[in-house]
Amino acid sequence: MNAQHDLEGRLADYYDAEAPRQAPDRVLHEALASIDSTRQRRVLIRAPRRFQTMNTLARAAIAATAVIVVAAVGLALVGPIRPSGNGVAGVPSPSASPSPSASPSPTIAASSVASPSASPLAPLTGSFTSTINRVSSAYPAGWTVQPATQTWKTGVPWTCVMTCSDVIFERESDSPFFSMASQTIGPKSEWMSGVLADPGWEGTCPAVTQNVDIDGSAGTLARTCPDGLLFAVVTSHDCGYVFTLYRIDDISQFKQLLATVRLHC
Repeated sequence: MNAQHDLEGRLADYYDAEAPRQAPDRVLHEALASIDSTRQRRVLIRAPRRFQTMNTLARAAIAATAVIVVAAVGLALVGPIRPSGNGVAGVPSPSASPSPSASPSPTIAASSVASPSASPLAPLTGSFTSTINRVSSAYPAGWTVQPATQTWKTGVPWTCVMTCSDVIFERESDSPFFSMASQTIGPKSEWMSGVLADPGWEGTCPAVTQNVDIDGSAGTLARTCPDGLLFAVVTSHDCGYVFTLYRIDDISQFKQLLATVRLHC
């Protein structure tokens, strides 16, 4: 036991003597150069967590990067940790006074569809008309409209929801939203059945469907399996429409929104 303590003491003295008294300038310079030149990896997600009007995550990422740089420079300045009088080398002895517990950080749920909303929608006092998707709808008071920037061409609009759909959302992050998209179509029956069965919805079993009237046209309301995402398809003249309700698993609320839809094709 004495030999072990003696060895630890001599190693600590050696590293303490070898450690630089201040961090070389190159430590900070290389860290900053690496951060500036390293490309960030892009991650594809199934559904948007934030809308384009948000920059909170960007500010958090910059702050986290600054903390890493400061920690790296601080480690070079301090050097290795010497053993305490009654602790193991490199591990400080516990403090006599307990430190306050940190508040848990908010986390984002792994599921892409949140629990059903038990509260009714706010009064549908908003109104929006889309020139790209040739459709209009009312929406709940206080919600925000993000218009489509391009037309929907292939697959299902769920895969390009933030560009090919008009998205009306409640808040800027982790929010329920109602979206509308349209495209020029051929035979109506084949188009509707193709959209309902498209694997782009990521269903693992056939969707549960029911008939729904949308602005006088016969449509189909579907609930994907197993996630429970609600969407509806309908045709009018040579246009096919898809409406999606995200994070509100309540068909009656979806029907309230669909009852206000007007098709302009």
